[in-house]
Amino acid sequence: MKPLVINSFQGPFRWLSNFWECTVFFGETQFNSVENAYVAAKLPEELAHLRLLVAKLSPGKAKRYGRGEINLTDSDDCPYGRISMREDWNDELRLSVMRVLIYQKFHPAMNPELCYRLLQTKEAQLIEGNNWHDEFFGVDQKKGGQNHLGRIIMEQRKELQLDQKRMSSFEMLGLTSNAAHKMRIR
Repeated sequence: MKPLVINSFQGPFRWLSNFWECTVFFGETQFNSVENAYVAAKLPEELAHLRLLVAKLSPGKAKRYGRGEINLTDSDDCPYGRISMREDWNDELRLSVMRVLIYQKFHPAMNPELCYRLLQTKEAQLIEGNNWHDEFFGVDQKKGGQNHLGRIIMEQRKELQLDQKRMSSFEMLGLTSNAAHKMRIR
C-alpha cells in the first residue's frame, strides 16, 4: 500500500502551516505562530526590540514584513519601517532556525495537540505545495521546489515516533514514563 501524500498545508492539513496558531519562542520572546517567530529571527541583534512588534502581527502581515513588502508600523517616518535583515542570514541559518521552531511547534509539552496530529500522519509524505513561489521551504505548483519545510516536519515526526518507541520499551521494562524522562534518554 502506497503511503499517503499530503501535498498542501491547506484545508484539513492547515495545521501543518507556519501560519497555524501555536506557542513558540525565539530568544526571550513568545510568538503565536512559527511564521512570526521566523520573521523575528531575521532581525539583527541591535533590532531585537522589534521582535515584540513582530509577535503582535498576524502571520500574514509578519510574512509580508519579512519579505520587505510592508512597514512594521504605520508611521512613514519610522526608521525601522522595512525589515533590516541580519548579515549572517543564509540558507544554513534559515534551516537551523526553522528546525528549532518546528521542534517547538510539535513538541508534546508545548503543543500536545499538534504533536498528536503529526503522529497521526504516520508515514505520509508531507509536501508544502504552494502557489506563492516558495521554492525553498515549499514546492511551487509550476516551478517545483526543495520542500525543506515538509522535510523538517517529517524529521520531527520521525523523532517523535522514536521517542514513542523508547517510552514503550521503558514501560515494558517496568519503568514509568516519569522515570524514563528523569533519566533524560534522548
